[in-house]
Amino acid sequence: MEYRKLIKFGKNSFVVSLPKEWLKANKLKKGDVIYVNENGLGLSLSSKNDDKRDYKKISIKTENKSIKRIQTEIVSSYLNNYNEISLEGDNVKDHAIKIKSYINELAGLEVIEQTKNKIVVKDFLDKERISLSKLITRIDMVVRGMLDDSISGFDEDNYESIFQRDKDVNRLVFLSERILRSCLGHSCINKYEEKIDNFKAIMLSEIITTFERVGDQTKRIARYSKNLKNDKMKTELSSLYMKIKKLYLELMKSFYSDDKELAYGVDEKGIILVEECNKFLKKYPGMKKAMITDYMKRLVSTIRHSAMAIINYDEPDSE
Repeated sequence: MEYRKLIKFGKNSFVVSLPKEWLKANKLKKGDVIYVNENGLGLSLSSKNDDKRDYKKISIKTENKSIKRIQTEIVSSYLNNYNEISLEGDNVKDHAIKIKSYINELAGLEVIEQTKNKIVVKDFLDKERISLSKLITRIDMVVRGMLDDSISGFDEDNYESIFQRDKDVNRLVFLSERILRSCLGHSCINKYEEKIDNFKAIMLSEIITTFERVGDQTKRIARYSKNLKNDKMKTELSSLYMKIKKLYLELMKSFYSDDKELAYGVDEKGIILVEECNKFLKKYPGMKKAMITDYMKRLVSTIRHSAMAIINYDEPDSE
């Protein structure tokens, strides 16, 4: 956080100096207009250049491409903050239903034009009105619910519910990554006064990726755990899974509180949990148990990676 002194200007006005980096990032010079917006949190500044940012367009040629390749290019264009995406080719009509389903899974995109050979998508998302911290908390809450239901999946079938929520997580993760990418290259401040420097963006990207990976693993564990028969084995496996959930909760606590000591503990406990997974599999061998414990170890590995991202992040000193 930077501090600026108020300077008296004339009889009734005061002025404050603006950071040179912000002026440079917004291409401002002497005489340009600055807009001041008052909200419940204080004052926010924006420039006229904010309303005239480059309108990015991209054209995706779909001919001779698989639907998977087309999906990947749509997601890539979305993450790279293109305002308009045009899909063109003779095979558009054959893939139209799937293409539109992919578009519906990306927040803010709407189809504005469609013919047999063309689909045009426009971005209607106002990223500056989205609180990234609230978005991260929202994804975290969904993931916690998925973990709870995946654990209880040893006794009941929760797979379909978890599967649907995993789609929600993916949608919110893509949105979060898109906002972060728009901040790279300069400090990004939205109406919620969230300042995101490039180093913090890297750490946040790791946390956000963790949500997506944890969601995937909980979904896969739920798929294999619903038909287990041995009650004693299920009890031990459920207990092990609860420890992994606790590790995830400690990770998020270290993130929210910026507690590196807690993050170090997460990393160390993760090593122990991987060994417990290996011991469990030796005690209860079998293909299905091997699949479940493998997904559990991947969960732990993902959590440990994020713990290291928290440990390795230091907020830059303000000049």
